[in-house]
Parts: sequence; structure tokens; C-alpha cells
Amino acid sequence: VEDEGIVGLDIQSKLEAMGYDVPSVVSTAADAISAAERMRPDLVLMDIQLEGDMDGVDAARRIGDDYEIPVVYLTAYSDETTLARAKTAQTFGYLLKPFEERELYTTVEIALFRHRAETDKARLEERVRQAEKMEAVGQLSAGIAHHFNLMLQGIIGNLDLASMSATDDLRPFLHDATYDAERAARLIRQLMLFHKDEEQSTHTRLDALDLLREI
Repeated sequence: VEDEGIVGLDIQSKLEAMGYDVPSVVSTAADAISAAERMRPDLVLMDIQLEGDMDGVDAARRIGDDYEIPVVYLTAYSDETTLARAKTAQTFGYLLKPFEERELYTTVEIALFRHRAETDKARLEERVRQAEKMEAVGQLSAGIAHHFNLMLQGIIGNLDLASMSATDDLRPFLHDATYDAERAARLIRQLMLFHKDEEQSTHTRLDALDLLREI
């Protein structure tokens, strides 16, 4: 983003000679914001003094906030007021004109590296937050499963007691209820084992014929 056309073309030529792709050169803040939205570049080189209602600092703030694209300032002004305003918008570099090609290359590389590092850090922090949420959900599930298991044991015990004095016509219904309660208890125990991690669970041999008979 450079309001002096010749300077903009010169910077573009230098960047392309270094191996970078320059998708666009614009001269106003409004065009810069529009190009950033449309092209989503990896980096924006931004002149601070621009014609129009917005300057480079305003454009950099919009681009950083809306599209999370890093901005490096290119300017011939180094006064404290300009620097203070530039710091209010997240900046990844500050180059004073005129600058050497090596300075340009170093600043661009550092800005790109810093942005990647911050993006990776943000992603890692989000993954940690998600893992903490899953752990909290797991603990809650284990607690609920424990209480359900206690209730089911009480239900099964009472069904056994009821079966002892039940009439013959009621026994099949009590048997089915006990069977379903025991299945629910097994499911709850599996949930509790899952929370305790797989290495604490045990593997047992399964008799396929017994399973088929049960089904």
C-alpha cells in the first residue's frame, strides 16, 4: 500500500526479486482494506501517510481486526506521534524510508515468522481449552454414571426380592425388568471404565454361543 506509484512499483520489484509474490499494489486505505478482504495475503506492507479519510494506521487496524493479516509499516515519518498511533494497531514491523533491500527482507521474514508463531500458539491454546472441556465433561459423566450405577443396583436388588414372592404370571415381567436393569448397569460400568482410561479396562474372552442365546 503506497500512495507514490513509482515507489510502490520499486518495492514490488524488490520483493519479487527476493522470491515473494506481490498480488496487488494499491494507493489508498479503502483499496487496501478491499484488497485484503478479496485476496487474503500473508502480509501487508503499509505506508502510513495516505490520501483520503483514512491513513495507513486506520487501514492496518481494520485489516488486522477483521482478517487477522499481519501488517508492516513503511514510512518516511518517525515522529513519536506517528509511532504511538502505529502501536495502537497490532504491527509486525516498522521500516523507515529509504531502506536497504536486506532490511526489507529481514523485516518481512520476521513478520511472517512471528505471525505464524502467534497463530500456532492461538491454535494450541484453543486445543488445550477444548481438551480441558472434554476432561470436565468426562468427570461429570463419570459422576453421573456412578450415581446411576447405585440406583440400578437398588432397582435390581428390589426386583430380586419381588421375584421371590411374585406369582407365576408376574415372574416373566420381573425377569425382563431385571434383565434390562442388568444391561443398563453393564453399560454404566463401561462408561465409568472409559473415563478411567483404556489401559485400566480389562479384556475378557467372549463365548459367541452364550451371546447368541442371550440375544
